[in-house]
Amino acid sequence: MEQQESILQSFMKNSFDRRVLPGVGEELLAKELNMFDVTFLGVGATVGVGSFLFVGTYSATIGPAFILTNIFTAGLILMSALCYADFIKRDNTCGGAYSAAYQHIGEVRAAFLGCFLSMEHILGSALAARGISKLIDELFSNWFSRHIKGYMTFTSPFFYLYPDVVGCIISLCALGLVSLFNVKKVSTINNCCCMTNLGLYILITLVSGSNLNFDNWNLPPSEECGQGGFLPYGLGSVFRGMSKVYISYLGFDGIANAGSEIRDPQRTIPLSMVVAVIIVTVLFTLNSFTYTLVWSYCDQDIDDPIPQIMQNIGLDIMKWITSVGLPITMLGNFICNTYPLSRLLYAMAEDGLLCAYLAKVDQKTKSPAHALYTAGSFSALCVLFYSTEHLLELSCLGALSAYSAICYSLVYLSYTDEVMEYGETERPILWIIFNKGNNLRRNCPTVISSSIVRICCWVIVSTSFPYFLILKLAYPELIRGDPLAVFAYIGFFLLYGTIMYIIRCQPLGSSVPTKRTSSPLIPVTVILINSYLSLEYDIYTWMFGIIWVIVAAVIYVLYGVWNSKARKQSIMI
Repeated sequence: MEQQESILQSFMKNSFDRRVLPGVGEELLAKELNMFDVTFLGVGATVGVGSFLFVGTYSATIGPAFILTNIFTAGLILMSALCYADFIKRDNTCGGAYSAAYQHIGEVRAAFLGCFLSMEHILGSALAARGISKLIDELFSNWFSRHIKGYMTFTSPFFYLYPDVVGCIISLCALGLVSLFNVKKVSTINNCCCMTNLGLYILITLVSGSNLNFDNWNLPPSEECGQGGFLPYGLGSVFRGMSKVYISYLGFDGIANAGSEIRDPQRTIPLSMVVAVIIVTVLFTLNSFTYTLVWSYCDQDIDDPIPQIMQNIGLDIMKWITSVGLPITMLGNFICNTYPLSRLLYAMAEDGLLCAYLAKVDQKTKSPAHALYTAGSFSALCVLFYSTEHLLELSCLGALSAYSAICYSLVYLSYTDEVMEYGETERPILWIIFNKGNNLRRNCPTVISSSIVRICCWVIVSTSFPYFLILKLAYPELIRGDPLAVFAYIGFFLLYGTIMYIIRCQPLGSSVPTKRTSSPLIPVTVILINSYLSLEYDIYTWMFGIIWVIVAAVIYVLYGVWNSKARKQSIMI
């Protein structure tokens, strides 16, 4: 009985306590990436399928207001990037946010954060391969899809129309290419893909300049064009569209997973993240501006948008340039999603949460080859079967969950210290909650103040999703002026405004990286908006997401708990 209690106590301690372990991969991986390489890694992982292949879908379902959706999403991503950068400043090693979480918020939370990040990157890589597959199929007049459909088709809404053999082969070929070179050469390949990417953006914008037609922003109401004008489908479509446009900005977090291969990670990683997000925002805003003015949103080719528009405006040569150039940009997108994923799996294997096979480093390339093979194989399997829409939604759901977890952790860690006094309890309860009348050092967190912040964070995380569900259901009643619906919406601002004020009243910890996100406003806003966007995904996306988390929990309980290096070290001590 005593032995069972000892095992349980050891599990709880190593699962939820902070720990300081040696940096993962610091000696085995080669430090060869500079500021330019890392920034292009973020740009390459971000600019791809969302900004080129889905632009027709965005325009058709949102209308000219797609530009507003793009700007709002960019603002959300920029806030997420600031929080992410401040969080990983605590630990700039291989594994990025996962490694920082492992060091500061415990093994269990870190394991689930790794689960969410792996979902984002595995399905993001698969989505890039699907994009290349569709472009090549269009280039050959749908020859591949016609012949594959003759052998097998799927009817389930979760699966693609047919097995995407081309996408699977592309994934494996790109994986083989990446595995042959060290990180510097892979970075050079990615830089070339990124330069092609940026060149295409600029070229499309320049050649489309003489074909801008502002009448496309003021079309009359019709069955095809909705209510017409700039907001043909209402303001709600602008915010609902953020859940889809979100994929166009995912990838900047891959920079953090390269911490052990960057020469000056403390300075380079946060700066590269913000620069990458700004570059992508400017490019995608120009792209959306041009796209909605050049061609009517009512007459979009959602399968092959950009080459088709180039043909429609009489630029046949541009159609072929984009048809050949876009697969190259997608290749960079695939590489930049597979790269951080392999480093994430490597870091988790180094900590003992995944099998040691994934922690093997190739002596020639100085990269985690086995983790790379595993990551690419999973992506190839996903692109073979899953539908494009669900690859997009699942990748976004993984990112939304991961960023919310990071923002939650950032708020809590900003208001706590490793060594704290308990705090005064002989005060009225409201004084304790709002940190009034405290005769101890007001500028130092206590156990009481830290606990108040933790409770506030849990209230935000646990109530935001159901509250937004209520607000979504009450929206039609709000339009009609129903008092109960109005009260629900006012209550939303009062509840979370009060919670943020309570958190703001507590003393900051000594380990806050910057004052930029020390205020709860930015991280709490990210958590709330992420909860709202998560509601826009369908039931199949949520089912697969839940299954993904359950599988991750089973792997952790059956393998990670017993092979954790932190647990083994604590037992030896």
